[in-house]
Amino acid sequence: MNNKPLVSVIVPVYNNQEFIHDCLDSILSQTYKNIEIIAIDDGSSDSSLDILKSYENKIKILSQSNSGASSARNTGISVSSGEILAFLDSDDIWDKNKLDRSVTTLQNHPNAVGVYHDVRYIDASGTIIKPTDAYRMAWCSGQILAPLITGKGVFGFSPSSTIIRKKYCTLVNGFNEQIKQCEDYALWLNLSLHGPFLYLVDTLSSYRRHPGSLTVSKDVHYEQLHGQYLALLSIKGALKTYDPSILAIYKKEFYECSRTLGYWARIKNNSHLSLEAYRLALTLKPLNLHVLSRTILCFVKVLFIKFQK
Repeated sequence: MNNKPLVSVIVPVYNNQEFIHDCLDSILSQTYKNIEIIAIDDGSSDSSLDILKSYENKIKILSQSNSGASSARNTGISVSSGEILAFLDSDDIWDKNKLDRSVTTLQNHPNAVGVYHDVRYIDASGTIIKPTDAYRMAWCSGQILAPLITGKGVFGFSPSSTIIRKKYCTLVNGFNEQIKQCEDYALWLNLSLHGPFLYLVDTLSSYRRHPGSLTVSKDVHYEQLHGQYLALLSIKGALKTYDPSILAIYKKEFYECSRTLGYWARIKNNSHLSLEAYRLALTLKPLNLHVLSRTILCFVKVLFIKFQK
């Protein structure tokens, strides 16, 4: 076994000119040196691409029209050469020993799909908001499919804190580009069907919260709920032949997620999504009169909208 496998570091970039230097410098300062860096400019309108070009002798640069972080990551994956993939969002930062610790752990456990670690939270200026998240995440290691399904760890680890074996990422077709929020959650769920994820209590990266980040959207709760719903839906077929106890957990959680999304979609006047979510909730609990009545109301509204056109 090669003790120093090549790691492909995928960096999606979109209008983060003020943070890119810190991001790339944190990769280049890694104590683990067998890496390739692939930065994908996702149609930035600021000077992000120009900043990337200042590193062109050290990194591979790709450009595409704005298609979202999932598409950018998949573009990077498609041209990567490493057997291990690592991701770093362009507003986040790695500690210099992040890859050394993560790759060593992954290599010591050949059956593991991936490794993730703890993070600290920083603001736009780099000031620490929260020094670690370890108190909340220490249990989520090994076979983590059930904890992920139940929501434990749903937002607990991000692409920037994770490395995975490329063969598994290819097996599940990478990031789902139709999911705009929680797209990483969908990937973790699908990867967890194939083996364990290992958790490092070490705090090895900084996750930046700032006004331009997706996590501060005014509709973030609704968007994340929709993303969680799509992520859970993406593994529905695979679980039919899975452990019955896991399937039972899944049905309970997917029912609650579908029912709740049905409500919020109705509040947001998305009658088609509301009807779809309520209908799937009914397939799991067909005798729930509350959900049944809401489904009928949504169905009538959808018909009314259709005939108004």
